[in-house]
Amino acid sequence: QILTSLSAPTDLSSIEAFPMILHHQEFLTHFSTSTVKTAGLLNDLCRSLLSSISCKRMR
Repeated sequence: QILTSLSAPTDLSSIEAFPMILHHQEFLTHFSTSTVKTAGLLNDLCRSLLSSISCKRMR
């Protein structure tokens, strides 16, 4: 099966792969935006943790 897909004409395989590429692009865009959001949340969490630790040290 792998051999047949390799020997198939490139235009056919690229046409088949095109929706996948589009979907992958959408996924990447969604993933990058969600990662940025998550990074922001993690940053806030780390800041709050650091501030609480420093407050405990001051006492």
